[in-house]
Amino acid sequence: ASQHVALITFSDYSLWSFVQMRRWASTCSYESLVASPIGQAIAVVWYKVTDLRIHDHQPLCEAHASGLPVLHLFVFDPRWYKPTPLGGFPRTGPLRANFQLEALADLASQLAQAGHSLCVRRGVSTSKAFDELCQDFKITSVFASREVCSEELCVEESVRQTLRKHNAGDLRLSWTFELNHYDDLPQWIRQQGSNSYTGYKNVFHHECKPPLPLKRPELHRSAAIYWAKADTMPRNVQELGLPAVPAAHPSAEFQWVGGETAALARVQKYLFESNSLALDYVGSTNTPREGNSCTKRRAMSRLSPWLAHGCLSARFLVAEIKRYERERYKSNSTYWLVHELYWRDFVRFQSYLVGNRIFKIGGLYNKHPDWPWKTNTNLLSSWIHGTTGFPFVDAAMREIGATGYSCHVGRETGAWFLICDLGLDWRLGAEWFESVLIDYEPAANWFCWVFVCLIRATGGNYSREVGHPELAPCTRLQTVETVFLSAQHDPEGDYIKLW
Repeated sequence: ASQHVALITFSDYSLWSFVQMRRWASTCSYESLVASPIGQAIAVVWYKVTDLRIHDHQPLCEAHASGLPVLHLFVFDPRWYKPTPLGGFPRTGPLRANFQLEALADLASQLAQAGHSLCVRRGVSTSKAFDELCQDFKITSVFASREVCSEELCVEESVRQTLRKHNAGDLRLSWTFELNHYDDLPQWIRQQGSNSYTGYKNVFHHECKPPLPLKRPELHRSAAIYWAKADTMPRNVQELGLPAVPAAHPSAEFQWVGGETAALARVQKYLFESNSLALDYVGSTNTPREGNSCTKRRAMSRLSPWLAHGCLSARFLVAEIKRYERERYKSNSTYWLVHELYWRDFVRFQSYLVGNRIFKIGGLYNKHPDWPWKTNTNLLSSWIHGTTGFPFVDAAMREIGATGYSCHVGRETGAWFLICDLGLDWRLGAEWFESVLIDYEPAANWFCWVFVCLIRATGGNYSREVGHPELAPCTRLQTVETVFLSAQHDPEGDYIKLW
């Protein structure tokens, strides 16, 4: 993997340097940059919140191989910060928005080192930004990453229509988020999908192979384009209309810094410097090995926020895991981390197939519980703030609220509890996770709510049948995981006492 992407070292003073870089990105004067001529032919790299990196970035490579001057664009689309329709939560809360600003500052810094600028637009829709861009330049092609969920696909289509209206070049999309290329999957699974993860897993094991990560493009070989209409980078999340970022919680094991530099450093540290992958890793599922605890320190790689924002390529990560197996150890832990990336692909590809059903109250199978959904704000508030009285659920929810993160066991137990024991409309829970999770990605969040959690109350289909709760919510405890997963993963109550 080292022949494809050079790792960047990360030392104790890097948090300070990130703060300085963030200040630079938000306050630098663009007046010193000379605006490019109107009507110039250019290629555009359209960055999104799911591909904020330089390494293994096919749209970036293709744009810089076009032989044309390149403009790098990111749009702070106001839709990201509007209230959610049911709960009224900001769709991107301050914790994740702050991570994104750090990631963008890192990206802008890397582009600047190669003589390019990251042009950002604020306060306009993505289609409006491209409408204005088409008026100022002759756009030959727009290179971007593919999306899989309905709203993001609508944004892509609006950009495509805008380009056509101006007789501009095509929107060229690449699979950059996933481990496998969707087009490499066999036709039968692209058409039919699978009602279980096993169907996709067998394909990933036997019928397709992830491509190697791409080399970094030689950015300095392409002429840089600066757009006169570009805005300054937001200095903080308040400029995006959000509350201030809360102070770091003293119980938090880890504090994330957004960006590719920190992501690559975390891979190096977790795998090669600390050997935590072999010594400590447990995994994101309930547990790959009996007796291991997902709540102990270093049990999780904590790479998910960087993967969700594309600061870290899944293909690069697998290449590094394979290097680790060659140079150090091959074990259940190395297998399991790759397995988690297979699950991630399954969620993305199946979401692409089923469309907006993952956002519907009846879920994938349009099934409903035997009782009406509640929208009780007091019950919802107790769940959000971790005051339900059920210790393991409350600990997980308090950790999520404070850090934007919890292990998979905590999230899943909390979701089951909201559905089966509180009887709240599950979409309220999904909206809260969308707002607060630092590693939110639409398919991962909404698909898992309907595929894993909702069917506990509604039943599944013939091949994935799950029984209904025996009694109506708020009658007696029906999410038994609040007890037995707590006993399995937190037998001494350390996690509960921590939070």
